[in-house]
Amino acid sequence: MSVNREELYRAIGELDEALLERSERASSGKKGLRRLLLAVACMGLLIMGVRETIDRLDLFRMGCSTIAGTLVDGVYYYREGHNGLWQYTPEDGSRKIIREWDMDGWQVNTYGVYYSQGRSLYVREHESGKKRCLFKTGFWESSFINFSLQEDGNVVVSVHNTRKKTIYQVLLDGVTGAVLEQVTDVLPYPGYEGLLYSEAHFQVGDRQITLVPMEGKNDCDVMENGVSLLKEGESVNYWMGTYYGDNLFLRFRDEENPMFVHYLVLRPDGNDSELVSIGGIPLTGTNDYLFSSLDPRVYGGDTEPKEPDRAFQGDMEAEEPGKVSDEEAEKPGKVSESDEEAEEPGKVSEDDAEPEGQDRVSQSGTESGEEDREDGDEIESVGYAYDTVWCMEIATGEYWQLEIEMGDLTDNSAGRKVLAYDMETDGELLFTCAPWRSEQMCWQIIYDEAGRPKALRLVSGDIRKE
Repeated sequence: MSVNREELYRAIGELDEALLERSERASSGKKGLRRLLLAVACMGLLIMGVRETIDRLDLFRMGCSTIAGTLVDGVYYYREGHNGLWQYTPEDGSRKIIREWDMDGWQVNTYGVYYSQGRSLYVREHESGKKRCLFKTGFWESSFINFSLQEDGNVVVSVHNTRKKTIYQVLLDGVTGAVLEQVTDVLPYPGYEGLLYSEAHFQVGDRQITLVPMEGKNDCDVMENGVSLLKEGESVNYWMGTYYGDNLFLRFRDEENPMFVHYLVLRPDGNDSELVSIGGIPLTGTNDYLFSSLDPRVYGGDTEPKEPDRAFQGDMEAEEPGKVSDEEAEKPGKVSESDEEAEEPGKVSEDDAEPEGQDRVSQSGTESGEEDREDGDEIESVGYAYDTVWCMEIATGEYWQLEIEMGDLTDNSAGRKVLAYDMETDGELLFTCAPWRSEQMCWQIIYDEAGRPKALRLVSGDIRKE
């Protein structure tokens, strides 16, 4: 039976009006539900996007977190808060190389700048400036990654899975990104026993150094080719391994003298030694010198440092002006650690009772009666203004304060503007900054006739503006 067009129109026209009305209401209800679900989905995506933006740009972090960057082949790489990764040279100034949005963590070596983003690792080659992905994990395999560069140019990547609460590490070729091996089994995180590969393995020149846990996770033996480099009863902290120049500094667990930092210094040529850093933990260093902002005379108090057995400390007596000895401190011209007065200008006394008419110098190195600093210029809880820079010769243990040259101001009183809470150096330039200030300062290291650092000359008061 065929139905022509007119008969079809007539049949439709005879449909019950109530039936059509019910159909329209049902259709309208379904459309409203779909619109509501679509709006909820869009709102969820919007919230996730805003949260990702806040996390990636770190917009609501508390206070500033300016830290020293890294010097490689004369180029200084530093991260500016909320504004990405920058590189600086005195000749060319600063320029941005990676956006803040594109990176979580970063490190740099002679080949390129390595940075992570979520579950991926990228490298920006120095020579070409090109960026490429080296390593990537899937959504279900990991939640995020972090990494550490090795001295041989390879990369150790830590793969975290927060859903399964696990971690494992792989070793990558730093140029091709090829996975060389999985160096750590899948372990519970946190709560794994022992050390991860990146925590236990160090390279010093051609030497392979391994930390082996002893009593608890923090106490480790230092092994090379299966032989311990420590004496009986000695141990080091696994988390205090630091490179200064080509040398590896491992911190002893020294319970006898907690006020002094006792290091095992491992060198590429095998000429290892021990060193007591009287000025606290160094902030930066080279193969020959360490730099700190803490006055060693104040930091040490009345406690005598432990004499290391391997170290060649030499004669600690300061024979030149501005140098300080921790031995024979009672001699004329020397600074005593027994709370005696400072007899020469610039020397610090820990005695609060000074003769009338004589300026009293505080632990922060500022004279009493000076105008108050600007807000944030000192950390009262620590007692230091981080306004001086001290140098320590690794071979002898001798230390002295560097002069500060800031334009026409060449005396040490100008040093209060150094802001040396954190530092980085390559032996020619030295950069200083403080977490409560946004600027980073660049200095040239001036050497004396004997080849020892004697002063810092200001190159830039704020490299971000150049």
